[in-house]
Parts: sequence; structure tokens; C-alpha cells
Amino acid sequence: MFPRPTLVLAALALLSVPFLSPAQAHSVRSLGMGGALAPSGAASVNPAYAGLPDTGSEFGLPLGLANLIVDDRLRPGAERFDPFALFDQLTSVETLLFNPARSPEELVTRIAFDEDGEPIVAVRPDGGSTFAPARGRAASFRSDTTLPLAFETGTAGLRVGVRPYLSARGSVRPDRAFRDVVREGAPEGRIDFGAAAQAGVALDVQFGGPLPLPTDLFPGTLHVGVRGAPFLGLARADLDGSAIVSVGPGQDGDLEARWTYDADAFVAVVGDGGIGYGLVVDVGATAVVPTPEGTVTAGLSVHDLAFESWSGYELRFIGSDEAAVRGEGRRPASRTAFGAGIGVTGTFAYDLEPATIGVPELASLLLVADASYRPGGVQAHLGAEAGVGVPFGTVLGRAGLGYENGLVVGVGGGLRFAGAGFDVAVHGRRSPLAEHTAFGVAAGLAFGF
Repeated sequence: MFPRPTLVLAALALLSVPFLSPAQAHSVRSLGMGGALAPSGAASVNPAYAGLPDTGSEFGLPLGLANLIVDDRLRPGAERFDPFALFDQLTSVETLLFNPARSPEELVTRIAFDEDGEPIVAVRPDGGSTFAPARGRAASFRSDTTLPLAFETGTAGLRVGVRPYLSARGSVRPDRAFRDVVREGAPEGRIDFGAAAQAGVALDVQFGGPLPLPTDLFPGTLHVGVRGAPFLGLARADLDGSAIVSVGPGQDGDLEARWTYDADAFVAVVGDGGIGYGLVVDVGATAVVPTPEGTVTAGLSVHDLAFESWSGYELRFIGSDEAAVRGEGRRPASRTAFGAGIGVTGTFAYDLEPATIGVPELASLLLVADASYRPGGVQAHLGAEAGVGVPFGTVLGRAGLGYENGLVVGVGGGLRFAGAGFDVAVHGRRSPLAEHTAFGVAAGLAFGF
């Protein structure tokens, strides 16, 4: 049985789950290369890639949803239900996880006195995966799902499309005093938490193409692109608050650990008096340079330059270990933001001609790497893909590694035939809120290759 503070923290972690969908930031091809972006996936963050020859489309299958059926730890109400495991799986539904994170079995609290005779409290989770704030470290997650439908306009370099989207993010941040609470103890400590999710429909207008540069100035081709996406927001929910642990007298007068919680929520839903609108802009450049051994493609983009405005209502929640969380009355409110989630991504791909480097047995050889920054962290990946020709198509093997708040690895394979294909990957990923690496299998389909 979980003590009440653990239940509250678990509930906070699950706030954004209803807004997640069965899609992934990385394609299955990418997962098999440790998360590294191939040119076929780079157009999602760099509009200049859209000016290159069509590299096909990839669609992941939501294998992770099978775990909701076969693993009773992921079923609310089951005797073995584990909220950490459910959250781990729902933030990675493209992957059937073998070992999702486990919730702590209990929170062990200890009351002591410091060298000045003042009471202090020490709190340590017992059992389960290590909750990152229990080590004094921040934890965060982000999920962005889009379903782009793009159309050629007849004008060279111009594409127009419609893009429904779902996004979710969250973080848990202990202060310095809480770091002491989970180590040797302190009079009090605080954890700040935040979660946000929204859904809507965007109109994508994208333009890109090569710059007419003299060949003696640049030996390859330089493509530039810009994407503007005015959007209509249909639903949004934000929650920001804190939990404080301190020392105080219990009902019998003895000192014990005391927990208090407070949070502010913002909700905007079309049909309930809420609505949102805004504009997101991405810009990028991509250089394609032929070499004697193959073709180098390198890109740099600045993405998610956004303005947004929402109208809805606010709520406030207050609670403690002695009183249930209660909400105060709703009141009209609005939120406006500019540039809050700007990111920068660099990509690199070397499409080698195997015969020129002494491996004529291979049909293809691709080396890829990328690095990116978004508010909340830095990511980097390095991967490779090799293909072998067979009578009915090409068999592909992949491997790679990366850094996403910790080491991630992946191996995979695929098959390409008659413009279609199938991909599979076994990979490890860092759990969003725990210092835990979960492994699983993902599969997907490919078209247009």
C-alpha cells in the first residue's frame, strides 16, 4: 500500500496521460539507430529537407498498447497496479516495454535533530525504480505528436497541408533544501512540479528550395526552407504547483513529517468557453555535398518559434497529508506566450557508396548523427544503417546510441521492397521520471522508398 505522498506524486506524473497518443518523436528506423535522425525523419524539425528528393514516409505501430492488456501492473484497479509503470508505457506507446519503471513501495521518513538541536526530516523512497528527485535531481518529459497531411500546390517548393497535433510536457524540480531532505535530512524541502498538454489543428505552409550558388563558391547544393503554421487550439490544460515536506507536531503531539500541496491550473476547452490560437515558425538550411565516396547532407534549423494566446479559466488546489486536496472556484483567465519552446537542431548524414570504400557486398551504407537543444535538455545521437541486396529487395541492419537525459541504445533491422517496407527495433530509453533504463521492441511500416 502506497503512503499518501507517493500517491500524490504518482497522480501528478499521470496528469498528462490522457493527452498522449500512439505516435513517437522517433521513427522505428531512428530507434534502431539509437534515436539518430535519418534524412527521412529530419524534415519534421528542418523544413529545408522538404526540398530534397522524397525520402519516403514511416509510420510506427502502437505495440505498447498491448502491454495494457497483458500486464496487470498497467491496469488501474488491479492488485499489482503501478502508476510509474503505466506512465512509462504511455509515454512510449510505439514500444512494447519489457521492464517499465516501478513505483517505490513506500516512503520511509525519519525524524532527527541537527547539531543545534533543531528537528530535521529525512525522506527516502524504499524499493522500486529510483525517482529522480529522490537523488536531488530534476526530471522532465516531453511528447509531441503530429499527423501531417501535406499536398503539392503546383508551385515549385511550396507545400500546404493540415496537421492535427497533440503535445504534452512535464517536470519535477527539487530545491536545494529538498536535496538535503533526501540525503542527511533538513528542516524542510520543496518540490516544484509542472505539467501541460494541448491539442489543436494547424495549417502548414512550407516553402523551400535550392539557392542558386556558383559551383566555384560552393561545391554542392544549399537548400533553405521556412514553415509557418497558424493553429487553432481546441484544448489545453496546465498545472503548476509545489509540494513541501517539513517537521511538525502530529495529533499525539510527537514530531512527524508533514506534507502540504498547492497548485494552480489553467484549462481551456472549445465548447466550454475556451479557445486558443497562434503561429509556429520553423526555419532551416541543408547542404548537400557530393564526395568521391558518396553524399554528405548536413542541416541546421531553429524550430518552434511560437506565439500563442489562450482564453479559459483558472483553478487552485490545496491539500495536505491531513486534508484531502480541494479545489477553489473557477475564474476566467487568459494566457499569452512568445518563444517559450524554441529549439535548435543540427543533423548530419553520410550516404556512402559501399564499393568506393571496399565493401561491394553491401547495397547501401548510411552514417547519421544529430544534436539538439530544447528547453529542458540537450540530446545527441549517432547511428549507422547497412543494406544487403536480396532478390526481392534490400535487407537493412541498424545500430546506434545517444544521450537523452542518460544513455540510450538501439539495434534494428528492416526490409525494403517495391516502394514499401517494414522496420523493427529493440532499444533502450530513459524513463521520464525515474533513473531507470527501460528496454522494449518497436515496429513500423514504410512507404515511398
